[in-house]
Amino acid sequence: MRKLIIAAAGLAAAVLPVTAASAQYHGGYNRYDRVRAEQRECRRELRHARNRWEYRRELAECRREIARARFESRRHHYRPYR
Repeated sequence: MRKLIIAAAGLAAAVLPVTAASAQYHGGYNRYDRVRAEQRECRRELRHARNRWEYRRELAECRREIARARFESRRHHYRPYR
């Protein structure tokens, strides 16, 4: 029984750093999270637009912000050859 407990503790100790390392590598932040957040924010802003002029202005701003977020997500993960 004692050997079983020690083996289980050793296995847990071996698995824990692997899961923590994978979360640490990405910083707990998926590269598409920023794009999704911008899309959610844009949908909310477009829903709350009061007239056509404000809707069009928000739509143009949303397109710029989403494009910037997509660019940043690609640029952040670019790995040049060395």
